[in-house]
Amino acid sequence: MALEQFNLEGQVAIVTGAGKGVGQGIARVLAEAGATVVGTARTESDIRGTIAGIEDAGGRGLALVADAMSRPDSERVVSTAMKSFGRIDILVNNVGGSAPGGAAEMPEDTFDKQIDYNLKSVFLACRHVIPIMIEQRGGAIVNTASTSGTLYSGSPQIGYASSKAAVISLTQSAGLDLIKHRINVNAIAPGVVDNEHWDHVDAMFAKYENLKPGEKKRVKAALARKRNRKKRSRDSAMDQTR
Repeated sequence: MALEQFNLEGQVAIVTGAGKGVGQGIARVLAEAGATVVGTARTESDIRGTIAGIEDAGGRGLALVADAMSRPDSERVVSTAMKSFGRIDILVNNVGGSAPGGAAEMPEDTFDKQIDYNLKSVFLACRHVIPIMIEQRGGAIVNTASTSGTLYSGSPQIGYASSKAAVISLTQSAGLDLIKHRINVNAIAPGVVDNEHWDHVDAMFAKYENLKPGEKKRVKAALARKRNRKKRSRDSAMDQTR
């Protein structure tokens, strides 16, 4: 990947949920651009694999086993990064995951876990990194939200959708508050990503789409049809209000 115009030499980035998937990809790209990456994940073999890959490619990194939903773990990650490298320039809050279920059937404890997993993890990391960035007079925070936080995904995931919508709101609020400190806060909102988590995604959507796990093409086609129907519906509604 050509990153000549994306130079992060001398900067330090924390990436949560960097053991697999999107987080691993983000960590690799940041390292390729010159940043020193502090990657976290709950599974030691996953995060060590990510950082080993970065170092094998000539980059710099530090692997930390941590639970992003834990305040002590979040504090430890930030303090370790500061002790090791003396600064934190970038924070990528990428931890997250979904659970199926609508408002009428999702168990309360599952909903609570979704809020902790997708929203509290973002809050805790921001809570501990922002004072450092204020003192440094600048920084960048990127939160991984989801298209499910703005649109119905095609299957009920009430905890995931609610928490990702809250991540978007948190990002907007923090961004407006922190711009005076030269801290940029933004969010990205991926849709369905074809990676090693697809077996889980296939199984989840199979429950609601009457599809067999592993039928990626049919899952993708079903989602595309639903998104197109919603888009036509929104366009029609907008036309009626003009």
